[in-house]
Amino acid sequence: MAAANSRVFFDVNFISFHDDNLPGTAITDPKNPTSFVLTTGGFPQEVILQTRASSAKISKLSVTLNDAKDILVERCCGETPTAFEVIAERTLARGSVVGSNSSTGAEAAAGSVGGPQTETFDLDPEGAGRDIRFIRLTIQSGYCEFVAVYSIDAWGEESQQRIAVLQSKPEIVM
Repeated sequence: MAAANSRVFFDVNFISFHDDNLPGTAITDPKNPTSFVLTTGGFPQEVILQTRASSAKISKLSVTLNDAKDILVERCCGETPTAFEVIAERTLARGSVVGSNSSTGAEAAAGSVGGPQTETFDLDPEGAGRDIRFIRLTIQSGYCEFVAVYSIDAWGEESQQRIAVLQSKPEIVM
């Protein structure tokens, strides 16, 4: 395993919403922390991430969203993302825009102003965080029709074994 508590890198394996202008890879891009993807409306919406290593021991997982209400985080240790186990289920408080002059205090108190919501999950790397291959974030409901997903980050130890991605270009012979 790599150094303890280093960044665990993910690739987007599946996303239930699609927009050519907001690619799912924006969720896992640490070089552009202000990038995001926007759900297409309706719930639930889900994102499945795959570790770049063959597995990881994750000690901390962080998700940054906007206008999400109920979320579910699950893990899968198998080679394919089919058998998920619940890590955490949360109802998030609506975020507020820090330093916003565009709303009154009453509007903010009433929950009419949304802002970034960062939720951190501490995991036992020898328990729920052990041997993770896939993470699934399910947005079960939101404070409005659309939810922004800014990032899903993890820290822990990656296996030194990497996953090879093979591209096949079959030839057709007639």
